[in-house]
Amino acid sequence: LDKLLEQLDPDELEELGLSGAARIVNSVPHGDLNSKYSKLSLTHFLLKPEAVRHSGRMPNLKLLPNEAADIAAYLLRDQQPLAAPNSVKAEATLVTKGQGLFTKLGCINCHEMKGLTAAPATTSLAKLDFNAPQTCLKNSKATQPTYSLSNDQIRLLKTTSAAKPSAEDKLSLRMLQLNCYACHERNKLGGIGRNRQPYFETVGQVDIGDEGRLPPSLTHVGQKLTPAWFAKVLDGKGDIRPHMTPRMPIFPKPLTKELPQQFAAIDHASSKNEQQTFGDIKGLATAGRDLLNTGCIQCHPLRGESLASVVGTDLHGVTGRVRPEWFKSFLLNPIELKNRTRMPTFFPNGVSSNPDILDGNVDRQIAAIWVYLKENEKHPLPEKILEARSKNFELVPTDKPIVLRTFMKSAGTHAIAVGFPEKVNFAFDSDTCRLVEAWKGPFLDAHGTWFNRFTPLEEPLGSERVKVSSRLTLGTFDSSEEGLKNLKLLSKRYFQGYRLDKDGVPTFRYFQAGRLIEDRIAPGEFGELHRRFRISSPVEGTKVVTPSVSMSFHLLFGKEIQKVDRNTFTNDSGLTAVVPENSVLRPVVVKHPTGTYCYSRLPNIDPIEFEIIYKW
Repeated sequence: LDKLLEQLDPDELEELGLSGAARIVNSVPHGDLNSKYSKLSLTHFLLKPEAVRHSGRMPNLKLLPNEAADIAAYLLRDQQPLAAPNSVKAEATLVTKGQGLFTKLGCINCHEMKGLTAAPATTSLAKLDFNAPQTCLKNSKATQPTYSLSNDQIRLLKTTSAAKPSAEDKLSLRMLQLNCYACHERNKLGGIGRNRQPYFETVGQVDIGDEGRLPPSLTHVGQKLTPAWFAKVLDGKGDIRPHMTPRMPIFPKPLTKELPQQFAAIDHASSKNEQQTFGDIKGLATAGRDLLNTGCIQCHPLRGESLASVVGTDLHGVTGRVRPEWFKSFLLNPIELKNRTRMPTFFPNGVSSNPDILDGNVDRQIAAIWVYLKENEKHPLPEKILEARSKNFELVPTDKPIVLRTFMKSAGTHAIAVGFPEKVNFAFDSDTCRLVEAWKGPFLDAHGTWFNRFTPLEEPLGSERVKVSSRLTLGTFDSSEEGLKNLKLLSKRYFQGYRLDKDGVPTFRYFQAGRLIEDRIAPGEFGELHRRFRISSPVEGTKVVTPSVSMSFHLLFGKEIQKVDRNTFTNDSGLTAVVPENSVLRPVVVKHPTGTYCYSRLPNIDPIEFEIIYKW
């Protein structure tokens, strides 16, 4: 649709009824925040806007204190320190005069002031004389405000000033006041503008369509939601879409308490209870469980349990969220109630896709799904979920190594975990290009990676774990403490992926300071890890580090490092680094306030090849 809108001129858009969809609505400018707020006051305002502005037009976005402080720091990033104010003694006459003007000019009619009460309106909107020579719309008096309204807006005021607002008008006005239309569509009005849609994302960038990343439509919402659940959503306690990054804001209770009833009345919500909708539902839960097993759980979790890669809304508690009549209508024909939904129908043309359950009776099957969802805590989860739970998701390398990209607590969100049949394993951080951790025994359980979207972050299954954290560095330094202070990381690392040899062992490849580093890590005969480097330069099109600046390899770190012999070093964690005889490395140990380091300068040759053996 966006591509189509870009190709049409205004006349064509109007003819097709797409002018509203094509319109770009600009954001409200912040103005001069630097002169209006301090970082502290803006942080408190963002945390609890209703405490500062009782009108509630600015919603509570459920920010954490650090989030509010971060936003305030960003918005006031150019603020200069304010000079200390001069001490000025307020004169009573000026205070009295200002108070009189505040009332005389009508400020009190819109703004609160302690000790002052607004005067009642003297003229109703219906009795206004739009043709008077001086009005607030044109040629205003000194005591009148001037409203810069367009001719269309003035025309609408004239035609509607005498009209009695309907219930739908009142609801629409409240939605405009609270800016609900900025995010939600209702009856083809409002919704996320096409220029803002790219900012609405899902957690992990999972593609589940627009209905999975954009705020839900409010068309027919009064028919759908129960008043109790609707009120809970408005109170900020109804978050059921953890896959969405946008947050449903909270408005002050006085402004929203009537909304559930207003939506229900205007949308002609059914008052039928579950018995009136489904009839006798006793004994249907088992059939409902079987029906969920055939389709629903392919997209929806239940009680936090799901099949692999399922991201939809959890069906647990749905019978307390939606009305029975809407539930039945939606299952019969989802697209009729939710335009462009990805929800399929399991009852095409009113015929069940599961004729063997409850004799294919559609009404009884929908009733069975309802009662199972209502009572699901009393019954087993659907069979396919139980089967998935019963499987062992431990990855066990057998003939060849297993290479798994994942999120790990130690190696971060760019982790590559490698497990070997020899039961020696390691984690490599492809963002910083360093060997982070090694362990022996079992490798990893992939359940978190495949099922729970990396929550919590993966941790090794083995018990013999050691931190390695070895890396290449760059600097002009010597073996003194002062020399170590000059030690710097190489210019940005550019990870180039990895290559698998005939045995399935990966060799990691990355660029640093114009050099290509090839880094192969594999187990040895006695449970140790052999790390072999080949560093070559130049790489075409990249800048090579100057000869005056030396490369070094950081072998080991710890609180204490013991030099066993000229080629063997052990830290306080029990990790030993061994340099083979005739190596180009000449390791030295240097103490520093942050710990003890073992590193070696690399020779200025091309290519550089060396090996480190890690034992623990």
